[in-house]
Order: sequence, then C-alpha cells, then structure tokens
Amino acid sequence: MWEVSPSELYHYLKEDLKLGERCPIIFIWGQPGIGKTMIVQQLAAELGYHLVVLEVSTIHPYALSGIPVPNISRKMVELLPLRFIAELKEHENDDCIVFLDDFGAADPYQQRIALSLTTYRAIGDAQLPKKARLIIATNREEDAAYVITPSYAILNRVKHYSLTPKFEDWIAWMRKNYPEKEELLQIVAGFLTSHPQHFCWTPEVAIKRKTAAYPTPRSWTNFIANTPDNLLGDIKELARRCSFWVGKETATEFYKFCLIPEEEVKMIIKNPQLLKRKTKVWQILILSHIINAYYKQPESKGDLKVLEALLSVVSNDVLAAILPNLSGSTELEKLRARLSIQLVEKNKE
Repeated sequence: MWEVSPSELYHYLKEDLKLGERCPIIFIWGQPGIGKTMIVQQLAAELGYHLVVLEVSTIHPYALSGIPVPNISRKMVELLPLRFIAELKEHENDDCIVFLDDFGAADPYQQRIALSLTTYRAIGDAQLPKKARLIIATNREEDAAYVITPSYAILNRVKHYSLTPKFEDWIAWMRKNYPEKEELLQIVAGFLTSHPQHFCWTPEVAIKRKTAAYPTPRSWTNFIANTPDNLLGDIKELARRCSFWVGKETATEFYKFCLIPEEEVKMIIKNPQLLKRKTKVWQILILSHIINAYYKQPESKGDLKVLEALLSVVSNDVLAAILPNLSGSTELEKLRARLSIQLVEKNKE
C-alpha cells in the first residue's frame, strides 16, 4: 500500500468517519513514535466523538469475553463485561471510536477474540453500539518491536493505512499545540532542516547504533515540551538534555549546530549592532556562546564593557533569557545583579 503522512491520514480518517454506519474498520500501521495514537485522539476531540482506548495485550484472553462471576441465586456463572463495554453502553447514543492501540503486541488468542469485532462487531455476548467505529493501530514486524501480525483472513476485512512521518506536518502540529515553545522549536527546526537524517530513526537503526534513546517525532516533542525555557542560554546543558530523549549521536550533532562560527562571533564583538539583525533565538545562542567562550573559561579575559554593549542592543526577553548564564565569576554575577535591577525597572515602565 502507499504510505500517507500524518496530515493525509487525518484527512482520510475524517472522510471515513463521515460515512457513519458504512465507515470501514480501519487498521493503521507505522513505526513507534510517529503519531498514530495522537492522530486518533485529536480527531476524536475535533469531531466530538467519545474515545474508548483498549490495549488488548494488557488484558487476559479469557477476560476479553467477560469476567466470570458466580450468580448463586440462579446457580450459574455469568460473564461480567469489561469496563470498556460498559462505557460504550453508557454512550450508545453518541458517536464513539473504539481504538485498539498497540494491537500487534497482543498474543494470537487475544487477537482472535478482539478481532471478532471485525467480523461480528461483538466480543462474546457484548455487541458494539451502532454508532461505534473501530480503529486499530500497530507497529510492523520490520520495526523491531514485539509484533504478531494478525491472520490475513482478518486483514482482508479492513481498510489499511501505512503512516510515515513528515517533518512539515510535525512542525505545524508543534506550533499549534506548543505555541509557548516557539523559540526552542525554531532551533530544533533549523537543525532538522539541515540534518534531516536525525528527524526520525527506525528502531532498526537505533538497534544498530546500540542506543535506547533515538529521534522520532515523539522524542523530539518530549524534548521540546519538557525543557525549561531558561536553558536556551546554555547550549551545553540544552544539548545534554536533548541526549536524554534523542540519544547521544543526534544530540552531539545538535550541539555542533548550535555553536556559532568563530568568524561571525568576532565580527559581532567588534560591532554589537550586527546582533540586531539576528532573530531572538539566535541572539540568545550567540550571546550564550560569547559568554561561555570569552568570559567563563579560566584563561579568558573578556572585556565586560563589550559584553554590556552587546546586551544593550537586545530586547528585554532576550536579556531575561541570558541573565541566568551570567554566573561563575564575581564580575559576571555583579553584572547580572545590575542588569536584573534594570530589567525590573523597565518592566515597571
């Protein structure tokens, strides 16, 4: 089958759901960390569908048909339906999506019981409501994840989408969902534009590189979402935290990207007005580099007047981001205290 991007999958799923009772059962294939679950969650939220998520692999096979409960008065054992069946009954008059996530991790018997939904729209005696739509997501065998492919007799009954990551879709999604992280996103986007090979690795590549942390849209999202804003002024710490999510190899290249060419740094030191031509993000990176290279090294003898001249041409936002980096020596800490007072006074105006 042809692959689809996240934005294309979103569009196709919306079309499918608009078919109502004629909506096919949908199978989404794709490697870990590229947005299968997120797309279904966001689509349900946008369309106002009640979302019921079921991880079949976490449920005992016998429990999928119902949990045996003795009925002493009737001298028989009855099957108590799982919570998700009861939840669906509560919403039987509402549009619902039943989402079987990480389906390939279920063993064959768990799959066989759950996939009775594709044939009979039922598990045991429990019938799916008419307004419930079934979407299944799984990794693929080639993703080096634990995956058991369902029988081909079952696969022939459903509609398949093979999801592939797309950089532009991820950037648009990040800007929509994390507007407060725009500055760090700009840095990451610049890096990935020039180093596209570090946007999304397959698990197979990660295994060959012998790394547990590796880049995917999900791991880049986690890095950006979980990194404090005040670290933009500390390139080394920023790269260190990047490595926690996307691995050492990618983070090392990210660190090199964030370093500013020495020729450019010298030109800016000679003419601080050149700094005005840069975006806020790059102003922070350049100032961070200058402070670390010229003022924090034991052998460094940077002129504080030059640093003050550089800091005088940037906005209050950039200055606030840089202030935490003014530490490590008495002179820098005095400068930070003085600039902090100035910043407070400016904000009062």
